[in-house]
Amino acid sequence: MKLNISLVHFLLRCVQLPHLESLVYTLLNTLYAYIKKYNNDVYLIIVVFNYSLVTQDNEAHINIYGDITSWEWFESDVSSYTLSKELNALQDVEVINVYLNSYGGEVSEGLAIYNALKRHKAKVKTYTDGFACSIASVIFMAGDERIVYNTSLLMIHNAWTWTA
Repeated sequence: MKLNISLVHFLLRCVQLPHLESLVYTLLNTLYAYIKKYNNDVYLIIVVFNYSLVTQDNEAHINIYGDITSWEWFESDVSSYTLSKELNALQDVEVINVYLNSYGGEVSEGLAIYNALKRHKAKVKTYTDGFACSIASVIFMAGDERIVYNTSLLMIHNAWTWTA
């Protein structure tokens, strides 16, 4: 039994990503094939990317795979307070690798993260693993070395606001 393409098409239309229909359909069918090997039941698989900081030898690896926000509602959210506190504890590292996949978030939080990374004595390498949009693109610029993969997106836009 294969996944119904009309369901995938409907879901992608709902989130306005019709150009990804073929890719997502292939990925879902591959996942379904692996699931079917072990059980005939179908499960909804949700992959949640989290903020994390891991140190190994003299390097630190930071994943910013969520929203940049002042209030961390979800495990994937990151605030300048949390990141700055953890950066201050990293005194013995020589390299900080920052991996980004974020649509952005609050400007003030992103600017504080940018400044905290620039202020740290370690060499900072930033990677765009997926999207680095809006304020996440500014955090990306904090890297002494910046890597954008061919399949990644760096989105920079003019500042804007609204009033009521």
